[in-house]
Amino acid sequence: MKPMKLSPPQIAEPVHALGRAVVVSGHLAGADIKVFRYQSGSGKLEEIGNGTAPWVDLFNIRVQQFATGDKVFAVQQYQVGSQTLKSADPPPKLLTAVFPQVPLPAPYVNAPLYVCARMISVGNIVNGAMVEVYRNRRRIVEAPIGYPNLGIRVDPPLKARDEVYAVQYFPDIKPATSDVEKVVPYPERKLPKPTIRKPLIECAPSFQVEGLVPGATVFVHEKKSGDLVAERVVSELVESVEVEGGLRKDWTLTASQQLCGENDRSPDSDPVKVEEIGCFPTYPPKLAAPIKPGNMFVVVDGVHESTIRILADGKDIGGGTCFGTTVFGLDAPLPNARIQLVQSLDCRRKVWEVKSHPVRSVPDDELLELDESTFLSTISTAARPVMIDFWAAWCPICVKILPKIKQLAKDYAGKVIIAKLDTKKYNPYSDTTLPMFRFYKSGKVVATVKGWHESKIRNELNKLAGP
Repeated sequence: MKPMKLSPPQIAEPVHALGRAVVVSGHLAGADIKVFRYQSGSGKLEEIGNGTAPWVDLFNIRVQQFATGDKVFAVQQYQVGSQTLKSADPPPKLLTAVFPQVPLPAPYVNAPLYVCARMISVGNIVNGAMVEVYRNRRRIVEAPIGYPNLGIRVDPPLKARDEVYAVQYFPDIKPATSDVEKVVPYPERKLPKPTIRKPLIECAPSFQVEGLVPGATVFVHEKKSGDLVAERVVSELVESVEVEGGLRKDWTLTASQQLCGENDRSPDSDPVKVEEIGCFPTYPPKLAAPIKPGNMFVVVDGVHESTIRILADGKDIGGGTCFGTTVFGLDAPLPNARIQLVQSLDCRRKVWEVKSHPVRSVPDDELLELDESTFLSTISTAARPVMIDFWAAWCPICVKILPKIKQLAKDYAGKVIIAKLDTKKYNPYSDTTLPMFRFYKSGKVVATVKGWHESKIRNELNKLAGP
């Protein structure tokens, strides 16, 4: 079996010239990460930030302030016994620092906030922005943060009638402030039963639990012995739970959650047995979203904390650590090819491997459907300009014009990526005028059309498509 290949970590785009932090993904947990820049003008190479990669798919590294035009990249290295694995230096694609969008979009505090919650989650953070969080007008956080969100432990836990809001800003740019969210009791004081996401595979260092209440504490027990395996304060509806030493094949796990105390504890989840590593080939990885030639990302569903490699007609084009459903950035645009996923898991120094069935990338003339996990990846990493149709099922005209949007995808195939985003599932702009069409180039909004005006939309598409 081939030794593990260590790829360069990815830095989320866009990198902002006034930012003081970057967000890194595609890393190996425990690896040493270093961020570098080539200074615009002088071309001088310097290290501007570093850190040790944790057991999460995205994490922030604080950096010195960029200048517009700086070229940015990251590398990683990992010690395996006496051997040091190093990623390429530098990677094929260097990012360029750009000025942040003005005015800044407002962050948001994930609501509702519940009494006794021990976590506040703030979203819609712009890469590298300074973020301040206030509780009852007292600042409890001030830090430079990378995309996309910030989870904050609060002590003491939230109380009834507490008020929370967040602010983000860059130097010399007007701050953007979230709405004020008030803390409320959990309805009926009864927490729902969580769900442990299957499969659980021996040796995997973590797994995911679903159906959680943000701010609650999740407890994972081994059913037979009653031992506490893991405990975590959660910030999202789905949370990764780490297990020291990895999962064991003789375990059967259950999970519960609580806010205020034992009387407020949820029922235990259905028990899930940890399967032996020999069952690993039964769970091949899957593509979680359509793939188009020209995309700079692939969305994969796989075993938690496994390693995924992406093959295009047999050639390795990217990958990294999988965290359930994971977006992997690529070093080059996705080709029109047969795509295959290779998933591996290290168990007691023996690497177990399984491959997916090859899948042909989606034809270029098909409409791309986005969600919260693929929105920013698409507009910032796609090899071509992007038009997004923001729509909702309750909007009659949105539904009526769908065939016309599909026709636009065919008419501009190979020139502009045409996509749609259901605002009920995710609305990054909090805009109530639907349908709304936004046009992006290199991660920036270059035009907006509100309402269905085909001539205006085609005019903007022609500008993006070029001659």
